Amino acid sequence: MGLLFYLQVIAVRGSVRFRCTICGSHYGHRTSLIVHQRRHEGKYSYYCPKCGKGCASTSFLRRHLSSAHQANTKFECVTCGQSFDKMKELTLHTMISGHVDPYKKND
Repeated sequence: MGLLFYLQVIAVRGSVRFRCTICGSHYGHRTSLIVHQRRHEGKYSYYCPKCGKGCASTSFLRRHLSSAHQANTKFECVTCGQSFDKMKELTLHTMISGHVDPYKKND
């Protein structure tokens, strides 16, 4: 089963859109759906030269490099050391991972 198996064209508000049959996400272009499908299948064309994380497109790789490896990050997880540019990203990380959030007030 390749990517073409998952391609399904549907009509939404009079425009042709592409829908992922795995998660239901909609895309306006076939290539956007293909990039999305690579994530489901674990197939990546681009890899971070610093940590090896796989990315489905160059834009995802650029976003990863700037957020994960930028030197001027302001918020760091005290449990694992991962750094974030925004406090909301650290808060989300701590919620998902169960790590301690040092910036959160204890009520």
